[in-house]
Amino acid sequence: MTKNGHRWVVAADANGARLLEYSLVHGGRRHMDERNAIENHEEPHQHNRPSPLAGKDGHSYASRGHETEEMMRRYARTLTDWLRQQVHMHHIEQLTLFAPPRLLGVLRQTWTNGLSGRIESHEADLNHIAVAELANHPAVCKHVKPVPLA
Repeated sequence: MTKNGHRWVVAADANGARLLEYSLVHGGRRHMDERNAIENHEEPHQHNRPSPLAGKDGHSYASRGHETEEMMRRYARTLTDWLRQQVHMHHIEQLTLFAPPRLLGVLRQTWTNGLSGRIESHEADLNHIAVAELANHPAVCKHVKPVPLA
């Protein structure tokens, strides 16, 4: 929440994340604005780098699943750094994060005490939904209560 009563929401998935400012507007209508976004640029063998799981001869003896898990961990660390920046830049005291279960589990492992105390997290895949529709999505309505206008 901020001093103006707005709530902060993050919708994240394996493709990226969006920082959304959530509020009530005239007539008590729920409203969201996207304030920032990040894309996941992690790809196997990105920039022709060898896989961290490949053998010396360049052949990967690890399963594809292990490589995918490592990419998810790298993305979670990148996303956590981005969240820290957003919290600092927007003076966010509390935010609600929605992410699919698999990503959320990996993300929670990367949060430090300073960040984890500011995040209320919920399992939901909402990042593909248009901003205009998110304000009234059942998961958002259930977990994020906007502050009434004064």
